[in-house]
Amino acid sequence: MTVPFSTVRNCLVVTPDTESFTAIANELRGSNLRCHHAESAEAALDSTSFTPDLLIANSQLPGASGLELVATLHDRGCFPRTIFLADKPTFEDGQAAWKLGVLEFSPASLNLPALRDTVQSLLEQAELPSDVPDSLAITTSATIAGAETLVREAIAFAMRHGAGPAARARLGGAVFEIADNARQHAYTKETGEIRLSIQIVNGDELRVQISDRGKGFDAVKARLDAVPSPLAPNAPLPEGLMRVSALVEGLKINSSQEGTMVELVVGFGLATFEAEFGNDFSDLDYFDTSTAKRVLRALQLETASSVFSIPPSLAVVLGRLLAGSTGTQVAHATLWS
Repeated sequence: MTVPFSTVRNCLVVTPDTESFTAIANELRGSNLRCHHAESAEAALDSTSFTPDLLIANSQLPGASGLELVATLHDRGCFPRTIFLADKPTFEDGQAAWKLGVLEFSPASLNLPALRDTVQSLLEQAELPSDVPDSLAITTSATIAGAETLVREAIAFAMRHGAGPAARARLGGAVFEIADNARQHAYTKETGEIRLSIQIVNGDELRVQISDRGKGFDAVKARLDAVPSPLAPNAPLPEGLMRVSALVEGLKINSSQEGTMVELVVGFGLATFEAEFGNDFSDLDYFDTSTAKRVLRALQLETASSVFSIPPSLAVVLGRLLAGSTGTQVAHATLWS
């Protein structure tokens, strides 16, 4: 939902400069905001008479910083929309603020009209849920549009849980293959529905079930005749199921006259969006020269260990480039040239 302008909201302004607070309060007059002032993060945290809906704070404060203030508020279960006041925020400031969900910086020298526009934009943003659900269930029609809906929802769910681009692509491809098969073959004479359920397991595995109540099929013979038994162990797969099998870590099929249930398992490495070089390389078989150069540069960062998801074979390649023989060191130098 959006924040209604008819509702008075609490705005906490944290700055040691009383004149700045007065100027901000005057500029925001008429915005249905009740402005409160605190001169430090500690004073702001001691305020218990209200819960701030909007926080405007100097990024640098006497005592605890604005970042520490926001982190403490989050620990207390308070998530105000936040604007930091800083004339020259560094990249590190922006990165730390981004991790806390703070995307807005405004000059500490106070461009008041611009600040008012930023406040209005924040108040008009739709509120987002603070927790990402661990599971999703959705039912659509057995049509092309329905299959595409299942793909979009599955990919969005995976992205919310940090799945990298390769894992999302594999998931989307597998879901569409199964959903399109149901569209074409399960309901040959009537329309029906396809149900998808997906859940996250152990933080790095997606388990998917796709079911229909249409005509079952013999997965062993790749025919569309109803059969009472599931796919036999180690049986050859028909073309569509071969494509699905190549995309996922686990595939289980049960099909009968009552319908078909396909279970998929997609493992993934977490995608890191914290830095310029954040990427999921877990599905790459090799590095081209531009990618290798990019990775080697990023490895100079102290936080590099949290930036990449790299398969063991490529990790060995990187190790050889960084600390190998003279030949590999020449290759390393060449990449940097």
